[in-house]
Amino acid sequence: MPAEGYEIFKTNEYGYIFTLANLLGLVVLWLNFYMKFSITYRIYFNRIYFIMLIILSIMLVFINSGVYAIFIMFTFVVFHTIFTFYYEIMALKFEKFETVIGLSYAGGFVALGLLLLLSKFNLVWLAFAYSLSLIALMKLIRIDKDIEIKPVILRDIFEPKFLAEVLVMYLLGEYVEVLTAMGYYILRDTWHSNVEIERAIGIALISAFITALLSGYMLEFLSLKLYGILTTLTLLFLPILLFVGIAIEVVAIFVGMSIAFYWVYFRTYLYYRYPKEEYVYRFLLFYLSSNIGGVLLYALLFEAFRDHRISLFILSLLLIPVIFIQFKQKGQKLT
Repeated sequence: MPAEGYEIFKTNEYGYIFTLANLLGLVVLWLNFYMKFSITYRIYFNRIYFIMLIILSIMLVFINSGVYAIFIMFTFVVFHTIFTFYYEIMALKFEKFETVIGLSYAGGFVALGLLLLLSKFNLVWLAFAYSLSLIALMKLIRIDKDIEIKPVILRDIFEPKFLAEVLVMYLLGEYVEVLTAMGYYILRDTWHSNVEIERAIGIALISAFITALLSGYMLEFLSLKLYGILTTLTLLFLPILLFVGIAIEVVAIFVGMSIAFYWVYFRTYLYYRYPKEEYVYRFLLFYLSSNIGGVLLYALLFEAFRDHRISLFILSLLLIPVIFIQFKQKGQKLT
């Protein structure tokens, strides 16, 4: 779908719209969660969101338009924040959290690869199949009442250690959000050939799949500290690859690795750092803080410099404090 968006929006325009969709997602989360609704109402509203996406996807059968496909994509961006919240709650029920997270991301990368492959043949049938998958997922929208969720209190937020953690996840998250949201534009503006880009996206997904699949084993041998440093170094290496002008396939491998590294590290760190009943709220705080300004900042940088290499390099400089903070953290083996 970003390919359709490339024909409609300029790079900076796409970034602004993506940022707006993320902000609307925060509003949806607030309406769904922070208002004093009961659990029954929250589940009810989530079913409504799913039904809306199902209807919009089915309508693509009758409105076979690239513009409409982009509209559906941004609609999903709006709703994905609230879906992520319930995913986190369900993941807490598993004993080997890091393994479940890695496998779920690996499955997600495979599903995305299949979506991209099938969309080349028939977007209409793809929309219909996607609708059926959403219908199947509706049965998973529930909250187990035996999981107590403890809110983050104001005193915790102003602890120096907590602020350092927020800064680390914020900067890493914003960088990864740029790679995820703007990746197609970066590749298309740099290499131009759509055939090369499609191959690169496929390689990135394979790389992300393998990385996510092995992440559970890697975390058993590495401490969270070393895994986090590895994640940051991989992200820092990307602008260097663009400046050197290395093959697009190599860039794609590192993009896939870095995205998978980050998401597994992000969730696993919070899960082992805090009690289970505090995890969800802290995840939300960290997640929301890393989904607000990154794409907007990148769009502004690109509008100023008109060069993805320079824009990504400047953005990567924000990761330098992350390395220093991670080196000061204590190593922690998963138990």
